[in-house]
Formats: sequence, C-alpha cells, structure tokens
Amino acid sequence: MAATEPTTPHETPTAAIRAWRVAWSHDGRPTIVLDHDPLPRRQRGRPRTVLWFHLRGRQRVVQRTTTTICYRGRRDPAYRATLAWLERLAIPRGADEQQVLAGTRDERLGSSVSPLLQARLGWRDRRRRGRFLSVSGP
Repeated sequence: MAATEPTTPHETPTAAIRAWRVAWSHDGRPTIVLDHDPLPRRQRGRPRTVLWFHLRGRQRVVQRTTTTICYRGRRDPAYRATLAWLERLAIPRGADEQQVLAGTRDERLGSSVSPLLQARLGWRDRRRRGRFLSVSGP
C-alpha cells in the first residue's frame, strides 16, 4: 500500500499504532482510541449546490492521527477480542478516560418537561408554564 493512498479505519496498519486507550462513555459504553502515525483518510466534503440541486459525492483526503472504535458494552465479543488483540501485540496502553457530559442535567435539558408531566398538565398549561417547571423539583 502506497503512503499517499487513503485507507479506511479498519485498514489501519498494525505497525503504525503507537498507543491505545479506552474511553468510557457516560452510560458505560467503551470506546477504543488508537493513536497512530498520520494516515490519509477520505472524508466527505460539503455538497455543492447549483440552483436547487445538491451535488453530493465530493471527497477530500485528510490526515488523521487517531481512530475511535465504539462498542455496545464491555461484554461485547468484538470489544473483548479487540482488547485481547491489542494486548497480544504489546502496544503501550494509555490511561483510561471517562467522558462526561457538559453542564448539569438541568442545564442540558433546558426548558424541556418530562412526558409524564406534559400529559398531566395538558398542551395549553405546558405551553404557558413549561419554561418555569423544574424536572428535578417537587
């Protein structure tokens, strides 16, 4: 494979991987992050608009140094097999990360109201008072 030829994430050469780590999502799903030498990847560009037509399929080549692989959970057979493969290759493992969501739950939800509360109040009351109701309050 030539050095300038774009690769897909599942074609990352083993010799190019420098380190790896596990990033845990806020709900417990693992993501393996591979740090490797710069590899060319194909990335879709923005569609070009001519009149009312959107011409898709534009691609460009970019250099990437990380590859992320997401899994359903720690019991996922693919996750376990990938961990065993990386440990067998003796590639250095970095420190695990915990991905946290920005802000508090109330800040993320904003002025939304739970569906149970919406059903109890009805559409008009929800529209009139929905901004001032707190989901975590009494």
